[in-house]
Amino acid sequence: DLKKAGARNVAPLYYAADADLFAPVDVEQAIDVSFFGYGSELREEWMTNMITEPSKRLSDVNFSVGGGGFGIDMGNADLVGDISYSAFREFCCGSKINLNITRWSHTNVYASATARPFELAAYGACIVSQPYNGIDEWFDVGKELVVVNSEDEACIPGVPCVTLQDDTERPDTVEVGANMIAGTEPGMIQNCCWSWDNIRAGFI
Repeated sequence: DLKKAGARNVAPLYYAADADLFAPVDVEQAIDVSFFGYGSELREEWMTNMITEPSKRLSDVNFSVGGGGFGIDMGNADLVGDISYSAFREFCCGSKINLNITRWSHTNVYASATARPFELAAYGACIVSQPYNGIDEWFDVGKELVVVNSEDEACIPGVPCVTLQDDTERPDTVEVGANMIAGTEPGMIQNCCWSWDNIRAGFI
């Protein structure tokens, strides 16, 4: 209808992050894994998979969760409560890994955007996210880091993969240069993410 009315170009604006408000800050990364949000409704499964169970298994990893209203067991995560808007940037930039856990009412609907992925990307954060239908509308898939929950989906030419365990059932994915084994130590996961970024940029 807009094109019929004379518009030369029509495109949806899903979300955006102000480059000044969400500019990264240089702070010590004292948090291994972080998440910020309010409520667990419609994302209980992924909060359990990405926070509750890992924080119980990985006793040497610091999980820090901001926000509140969670109706599920949060495992051994450190619940820091409300975080002011001004402190949110330091919380994210001070984390080695930022979790993006979105309600399935968004992730199951194609390109139903929320602000968090854009905010974390603006901070230059290392983001680990659950599968998100339509994420290729916002990020250039294949040129930016892709983390998936299935190795069978990961070994695609041109699509980088990071395996978050100490070995793989498909060593061929490593041999062909499509997969990096990061283990579960946050620093190693982050290093693999940065390595993929540099490879794609032509620095390595």
